[in-house]
Amino acid sequence: MTIFLSICGPLRRPPALRDGPCSCPDGIRIADLLLSAFGLSPADCRHLIIHLNHTPASLHHILHDGDHLLLFLPVGGGM
Repeated sequence: MTIFLSICGPLRRPPALRDGPCSCPDGIRIADLLLSAFGLSPADCRHLIIHLNHTPASLHHILHDGDHLLLFLPVGGGM
């Protein structure tokens, strides 16, 4: 199946983790995709903000063909 991945902010990206269409097995959980397919560690995933099809999601959500997965880290700053 194909999902569409968008990454925003200062997320450390392994070479396989990039914006755009991404092929993955049917029924894979977001956590499994990030940990096994992209090589992120549980520590890398701990602070991620995840949206699936423009709705907040968790690492336990199951992906379906055509889903849009958005990953970003919260960024602080200011005065």
